[in-house]
Amino acid sequence: MNGFINRSMESIHSAVFMGVIDDEVLQEYDTYPYGDWKDAAPVSGDVKGVADWLDAFIASHVTRSSRVLVVGAGGGKELIKLRETGCSVVGIEFDQSLFAETSTMLLRSADGGGITLRHAERFNLESERTDFDVVIVPRFYTSFVQGRPERVRFLKACSERLKEGGVIAFDYFTRPESETVPASLLFTLQPPVANLLRILRGGRKRRIETGDHLDPKVPLLHHHYSRANLDIELSEAGLTAAERGQTWFGWSVAKRPLGKVPAEAPVPSVSSTPAAPVPEVSHS
Repeated sequence: MNGFINRSMESIHSAVFMGVIDDEVLQEYDTYPYGDWKDAAPVSGDVKGVADWLDAFIASHVTRSSRVLVVGAGGGKELIKLRETGCSVVGIEFDQSLFAETSTMLLRSADGGGITLRHAERFNLESERTDFDVVIVPRFYTSFVQGRPERVRFLKACSERLKEGGVIAFDYFTRPESETVPASLLFTLQPPVANLLRILRGGRKRRIETGDHLDPKVPLLHHHYSRANLDIELSEAGLTAAERGQTWFGWSVAKRPLGKVPAEAPVPSVSSTPAAPVPEVSHS
């Protein structure tokens, strides 16, 4: 009972907070805080931060001949782990300071050989090849992409980097599947409360979606998927779910079907800033 009361209070706090802040502040919370994630810190040769599900995925899906793209490479732990297989590894990092820090670590480390790390504007993957066997999006990054159109655009961009039959693996925050579970109802009730407050206060165009939650301790805006929610977004991105699992979070492996990815209606994007030149650091 105490747990449910605490979750209820946090949900109320989240709904009110999302309802009263303006679009500009809400956008500021739409950022993945790599600096606050200790398991993303660059540590040469230390792969402790690689999640168990990802460790198992690499063992079963990545071979020496694989070409792998890591989107949101963070501190480089996934890059180092992948390089142990002998595969070709390319990492993309959107945060400039973390890109610089990880690049320096790889240059100085014996573990960094054969890894290419590049910086890109947020969500921009257009400069990458389109023949990767595997794309990996680690550490719940997809849940920090806010708004369904933007998440679909991001997943579709990842899909377009894959060759036919290639797979994307990623993890994400989840919400309870059964609508009879009180905790699930808390996620369902947050959007109408928040959106009503946003309408009443005026000047707030951004609408809150079911699954959105603002952590009152950080604060940090993130999206919690249901299975149906995830399947719809994967389908809209031209992907088909192949594997999935769940602990306190969820992970999924989705495949780009053989044949051309079906053409979809243009997906609107909230990130329309032209891409800057893409710096590259290759560690050979």
